[in-house]
Amino acid sequence: MNRSSRGTGDRGSRSCILMLASWLFRKCSLHSLCLLCGRSLPVGMSDVEPPLLEPATPEPLSSDLSDWLGKQGSKEEEVPSTAFLHQSDRELSSELEPEDLQSECGSSVPSKVPCTANGKVPIASDFEHCPHLQSFVRCGPHHRAELHVLGEDDIAVLKRIWRRYQDDLTEPHYEKKPEFSDRDFDDFYSIACKVVNAMVAEYKVPMILDQATISNTNHVGHPPHADNIQFDSVWWRGKKIPKQDEVQAAREGAYVLWRNEKTSYRSYSCSVSLCDPDGYEGGVVQFFRGFGIKEPIARYKCKEGHGIAFCGCHRNIHAVTGVTSGFRLVLLVWTRPPEVRVPESQATVCYFRPGTGLGVWLTTADILRHLSRRAGREGQVWLPVAEDDGVCQCETCISERQKTSWKARLQNRDRLMLHMQRVEVCGSYGAFAAILGDGTVVAWGSHAHGGDSSVVQDRLKSVQQIQATCFDFAAILGDGSVVTWGDSFDGGDSCSSDGDTRPLQGELVNVLQIQATSSAFAAIIGDGSVVTWGMPPHGGDSRAMQVQLNNVQHIQATNRAFAAVLGDGSVVTWGMAAFGGDSDVVWDQLRGVQAIQHTDYAFAAVRYDGSVVTWGDRFCGGDSSAVQHQLKNVQRIQATRCAFAAILGDGSVVTWGDDRRGGDSSAVQDQLRGVQQIQATACSFAAILADKSVVTWGMRLDGGDSSAVKDGLQNVLQVQATSSAFAAILCNGSVVTWGDISSGGDSSTVQDQLNNVQHIQATRAAFAAILGDGAVVTWGAAPHGGDSSAVQDQLKNVQCIQATRCAFAAILGDGSVVTWGDDRRGGDSSAVHDYLKNG
Repeated sequence: MNRSSRGTGDRGSRSCILMLASWLFRKCSLHSLCLLCGRSLPVGMSDVEPPLLEPATPEPLSSDLSDWLGKQGSKEEEVPSTAFLHQSDRELSSELEPEDLQSECGSSVPSKVPCTANGKVPIASDFEHCPHLQSFVRCGPHHRAELHVLGEDDIAVLKRIWRRYQDDLTEPHYEKKPEFSDRDFDDFYSIACKVVNAMVAEYKVPMILDQATISNTNHVGHPPHADNIQFDSVWWRGKKIPKQDEVQAAREGAYVLWRNEKTSYRSYSCSVSLCDPDGYEGGVVQFFRGFGIKEPIARYKCKEGHGIAFCGCHRNIHAVTGVTSGFRLVLLVWTRPPEVRVPESQATVCYFRPGTGLGVWLTTADILRHLSRRAGREGQVWLPVAEDDGVCQCETCISERQKTSWKARLQNRDRLMLHMQRVEVCGSYGAFAAILGDGTVVAWGSHAHGGDSSVVQDRLKSVQQIQATCFDFAAILGDGSVVTWGDSFDGGDSCSSDGDTRPLQGELVNVLQIQATSSAFAAIIGDGSVVTWGMPPHGGDSRAMQVQLNNVQHIQATNRAFAAVLGDGSVVTWGMAAFGGDSDVVWDQLRGVQAIQHTDYAFAAVRYDGSVVTWGDRFCGGDSSAVQHQLKNVQRIQATRCAFAAILGDGSVVTWGDDRRGGDSSAVQDQLRGVQQIQATACSFAAILADKSVVTWGMRLDGGDSSAVKDGLQNVLQVQATSSAFAAILCNGSVVTWGDISSGGDSSTVQDQLNNVQHIQATRAAFAAILGDGAVVTWGAAPHGGDSSAVQDQLKNVQCIQATRCAFAAILGDGSVVTWGDDRRGGDSSAVHDYLKNG
């Protein structure tokens, strides 16, 4: 029966459902089937309810849902036309089995997952709101458990990984999702599995690692939620249920539109503290009896190495209070039953929330990729990349859908793919450096900008990541050492900053992360210290501040100065004073800092209480005194070359800096409501609002005036920018451009080709769009990469594109690289073509 077409007030239909429930109950009693998912139960499971450490009594059902709903004052809306799925409606078809990756984590549990429906008698609502396996049946014991699971060595390793790979998780996307080195993956994975195994021992149910993250909590915190309950919306008689009442309404028979592709396949979670709880205020994990209830029933502030584990259903609605001072770092672990496969659309998902500051994700894709690579090294065992069909992935359903294994099909020459390390490309101002699949490096472009690595080529092995100044490159190797090349005075030669020839290689060991100004490098070492080299006035000489540079968590840079955030939330700066290298004026205010943003000439630090501290060139964002009273509950900051724009918790925006370059938003201030994200050219801002429209301000000719395309800027997904123009990708895959015509602001010549656009990359004056079929469309200044006609026949199956100021480099699906743009600045890679053709 198709529920979407059934009358909501049809008593006959409800009677039929009750009769069906009664029949199923008798049927399941005879055949020992799971009452909610239809799976066979282990012998005796239907007669014995698994022991619970907390009562599993369901919440009381109201006598009349419609009366209850009327009291909530729900708004009348039209029910979406999306069809509701029933278990019987789903097609059970698939071609590939999921990979068997459970051997290293959660191996001490039975291979068969017991049904966790707890033997309850089915009622009509079971069939109304549970079209197939959902969070209501993923977990058995619902109690919360305190675990002492990690030691000092484990915590030190996780902090090292966090420092190396951290990204801003308040933003809606990674600029570039980091690839873990083999060592870091093994460490992260094994420690996360240690937590999972402790949870298995506690709950006596099988589970495996799904995802994990190391992240800090900022002043915003996280609102009440249940990890595994992902409703799209809940409806009753044409009325949309308020968010806080969705769970109760669903249990009582209201119509549910599930987000089946989200986290409903997970089972349990654990939050492990990686910091001394006395070192921060706030950051308390709270649990609530229900949505909308203000008073928590339990509070936890765990000791270092201790964690709180819990299931992800509605019985563990939880929140985290904001951190008002100090620093809170946690390891978060999510699990799923061994028999459940992750939907493909969720394998690479990282969750970005305003309450999460800097963090790093170990995604399902990371786990699959690295375990596959390991299998390849240890015996060339090829693992299939299975396409997810969107249907139930439990063991029973999979075995029913397929009768032959993938190994048998391999003999029939079905195409399989081995996950290998992808080619990564980094650009300086005029050259590229590519990390190939075997960990070696190839460089090309202007020799003055690092395009020639021949002097150090024999040392460039097992390279993990590369950072660049304007003229140089620095590569971190697998053993934590560093290799540099390019202009010797600007950082291409890692000699000490006082100009003598004594190399710093003895100090550049166990390097976690490298940051760069225009002419100097700063490396964070595993013990939290910092080593610098390059042009001394531009940050290459940190000797005056060396004593203070301890327990450094991350570093930001303007053009000629560095700012390091320490573990206690304080900040140390060095470099040219006019570029933010001197923070003495605000030294006493730089406490409890969680993140730093920068223009070319100034810094802005966001504190845990949501306030902002600025310093550097007063005309380029270093002086925020005129708007200081407005800078409260700041979520994140974006910058042009000379101005800042801060998004507040209520979705409004505060700007300061050079008025002409985005510092004055008064003309559009009444439109800046519900702002979700902001993008910037050199002199203008573009804000995407909650309704997916766009508001712009700043230099009119550089993208600050979008009036000519205002009607087209609806349903915007993302915005990319050159130095003087914007390009917006719409929900339908088309593109709208505006700004300086010579810098990509006019796409009329290729507009008919801009369909199904997935991503856009930019040089200083040109855009390159990747289409859904892997083709590429370019426009803008030809000398900056706007003309790709010479290589257009090679641009097929493009996976991603990197850019210098004047050239593009496209990485293809086979790992090869295609380049175009200014020949002297990376656009011509013919000299290294043989190295790049196979990645």
